Amino acid sequence: MFPAVRILPCRHRKSPFGCTHEWKVPTDWAAQRPSTAQAGPGWTTVTARDTAQTLTTPRFWVGLRLANTKTTPLTIGIDRVLFNAAGAHNALTIPTPEPLGQSTGQPFQIFGLAHRPLFRRPDTITPYDHLTVQVGVGKPPVWQTWTAVADLPPGPGQVYRVDPVTAEISFGSYDEQAKTGHGTVPPAGSQIRALSYKYVAGGVAGNVAPGQVTILGPTPGGGLPSGITAVTNLGPGLDGSDEEALDDTLRRAPDALKVRDRAVTAADYEFLAAEATTDVVIVRALPPRLQEADGAGNAWKKGDPWAFAGISRAPGTVNLVVVPDQGPAVPQPAPTPDLVREIQTYLDARRDLSARLTVIGPRYLPIIVKAEVTFFPQAPNSTADQNKVKADMLDKIKAFLHPARGGPDGRGWQVGQPVVVSDLFRAITPPEDTAFLSSLLVKPDIPVYHLPPLNPAGTTGNWSNLERPFALSDYGAAVRVADYELVCAAADNLHTITVILASS
Repeated sequence: MFPAVRILPCRHRKSPFGCTHEWKVPTDWAAQRPSTAQAGPGWTTVTARDTAQTLTTPRFWVGLRLANTKTTPLTIGIDRVLFNAAGAHNALTIPTPEPLGQSTGQPFQIFGLAHRPLFRRPDTITPYDHLTVQVGVGKPPVWQTWTAVADLPPGPGQVYRVDPVTAEISFGSYDEQAKTGHGTVPPAGSQIRALSYKYVAGGVAGNVAPGQVTILGPTPGGGLPSGITAVTNLGPGLDGSDEEALDDTLRRAPDALKVRDRAVTAADYEFLAAEATTDVVIVRALPPRLQEADGAGNAWKKGDPWAFAGISRAPGTVNLVVVPDQGPAVPQPAPTPDLVREIQTYLDARRDLSARLTVIGPRYLPIIVKAEVTFFPQAPNSTADQNKVKADMLDKIKAFLHPARGGPDGRGWQVGQPVVVSDLFRAITPPEDTAFLSSLLVKPDIPVYHLPPLNPAGTTGNWSNLERPFALSDYGAAVRVADYELVCAAADNLHTITVILASS
């Protein structure tokens, strides 16, 4: 198996870049010599820093190219190179066929599986094809495999529907005498069973820490996999989510009737993305948008599509921003490639054929906070007390600005939602018997998504409108956010919390 390469998050200047990447090397990956000193292919555009150490032995190489050369240096590191690695999902397979019951011969029969919810296989238009339902007729029963369908077709047919959340199998109503109904009814007395299926066993509990997956299970055919002696997970489990709360399901019911499983409006795309998976907590559909005036230095013309942050907003395009909740320890959560493909596949089957849909991760705008906290004369004001209050305020700032868990209501931020000091004030104010906030200001840091050049001249002295539709503001009472941006906390060392001792 070819290895996967995981690149650590980079850091741009003072801001967390937050651009973890993971990919597999191409199938034609081959050994190369970095020098033409020996026969065989060599490199002509790369020279060794120390020519005395130039390698002539063929090696397998991974190259990283930095395009952002006009800004201060970026730091990039390789987290791990994984050989003999495979993606894994937190799902269990039933070990033996599961009896579901006996048919009464009546229409619209429903049989429940023992385990729920069903595992949704990513990257496929048939995510529940691991489920095999059979009907057995006679003694001993002769088993026939029936087919899962989204809707029961008119007339007879050995088909059934499955609800992956409730794990219920439902059959049809076709009447042979009246020649009416949809889908064949299993004969009276026939046995119904699930030959195999996978189900989700953990939800959020499946987001295990590194080194927790160590038990090597049997293959579907029985026995241990050939040639494998041990397994472990070098990284933590990610993106496991629990079932949707019943209140949230009931709240979405009117929208489900309105959308009817088709994406036409921006709201339809957002609703269906939430239908596709419970792994996303923030969804924003960006409709097409055109420039309303010519840009400075002929950066664009009036009527040109918006292209800020590398997002094309041309007519006929829909960009869907999705954000998972990866826990409070992840300050800039981003969807995995599997999650992006899962949502893209689900929506591709439901969108207008003329729409060009792209599912993307968030474009983060870090927020810097500057606060002055004044201690009352009678309050403990030792250095330790001051540091404790400052540390507590910093924790509250990071919690308030957490994309998926912060915000004024503690339910996360929305894409395009601005930051207002009055909301932040309520969230981070110190204990009222100890100190009070005498000043509080916010400003944006340079967005972590930017691409060079920073302005038409290619210099970094000023921030131009090439990368954002409006300039970055200085400290003030609010931060204006572009309609495609999502706020997050800037690096800890950028926040300023100044202590003032009130006079008695």
